[in-house]
Amino acid sequence: MTVEEVEQAIREVLAAQLDLEPQIIATRFSSGPLLGAASGLDSVDALNLITALENRFNFEVKDEDLEVNLFASIRTLAQYVVTKTSPESQPETQAAANVAPAIATIPSPPAATARGAQDFYLAFVVSLLEVSRRLPLPLRRSLIRSTAAAAYRLSSMRGTIVRSIDRALGPDLSAAPKKALARGVFYHFWWKTFWAAPSTEELELIAKSPIAGEEHLRAAIGRNLGVILLEADLLGDRNLARRALHARGYAVHPVYGINHDASGFQLDPECSSWGVRRLREYFQTAERQYLAEEIHLPSGGSIAFTRDLIEGLKRNYILGLAGGGRISQHLVTLPFFGARREFSTGIFNLARTSGATILPIFGLHRGYAHLEIVVEPPIDVRADVIRDGNVDAGLRAYVELLEGYCRRNPEQFNSWSDL
Repeated sequence: MTVEEVEQAIREVLAAQLDLEPQIIATRFSSGPLLGAASGLDSVDALNLITALENRFNFEVKDEDLEVNLFASIRTLAQYVVTKTSPESQPETQAAANVAPAIATIPSPPAATARGAQDFYLAFVVSLLEVSRRLPLPLRRSLIRSTAAAAYRLSSMRGTIVRSIDRALGPDLSAAPKKALARGVFYHFWWKTFWAAPSTEELELIAKSPIAGEEHLRAAIGRNLGVILLEADLLGDRNLARRALHARGYAVHPVYGINHDASGFQLDPECSSWGVRRLREYFQTAERQYLAEEIHLPSGGSIAFTRDLIEGLKRNYILGLAGGGRISQHLVTLPFFGARREFSTGIFNLARTSGATILPIFGLHRGYAHLEIVVEPPIDVRADVIRDGNVDAGLRAYVELLEGYCRRNPEQFNSWSDL
């Protein structure tokens, strides 16, 4: 078997997988990488391609070989297949090994004095959260308001948030409402931070809160093909929704980046100072009380995690994925909230491949102790429709839904500083 024969087989698999004519495949994948913006493929497509090649040529691709650099081009992948299927070849040698890793970042550590001040601040936050859990509800509520007010006055992010509000909502708001909205953003952040480790009374409130649209979740579980909860990480409090689901007996498996810290604070993912460690451990310990086993996305070029996601869905897992997450091999830029933002297609392609149901879910607060958890109707991503248009249509439907929620609840939008 020659490299050229395998290249032709790869093109045939892609044509069938993407519902495209062979001449379009030849142009689209002439020499560049198989993953990313130019090709439009993501890790789910890559795994589907590998599975088809494994079946066709009767070999197995190990998880450690499922790296982004394996898909540097059709020729690279074809050389790998020939190597793995040729008895005289050394199995551990492959052309893809010489391709540079897709991700290489070297963080710049902060100065020692700045890092020390940050550590003491984060340790103070953890102590404040823990002590406040034992306060009566009115005192805890007052403490949250005071903390948010102090943060609004002292934070260097205030100007950035006000400018972002002006870009997104400028024609609709005068100066005073914009400032009030900015104060509301700070209050929401600290409300969400304190409620990450709720008091006993707050846990009871969460457990008693109704879940609008819970019938969509029950129906999806009944299909026995897995459920993908599209969590609104950009809006509201995703952990509020998770706790409400846990109180009703639903086990949600969160899908995280490898450096997930659970806190909502903007921290250097490479930093491991004592204050950062204490904050991460505190929030991660709180999360483990109401979440099932975590699935982690790699920080490097591996796409083997896609197998874990598909296997979990085959077991009818409920996977919780961030709707605004950008750990992906393929991102699409869409208009969003007065700006343009990148969103991942991978979640929708995963649903199309596995048959799982995608359910957007939102956790919002309406006053201190009035909670709103909503499971929206499923977003239809059908396997019998052309892949590109169907996946993109599903993503656009979610982004429009999310923006509608954000415009109705701008004080609970979590990413003003990123617009």
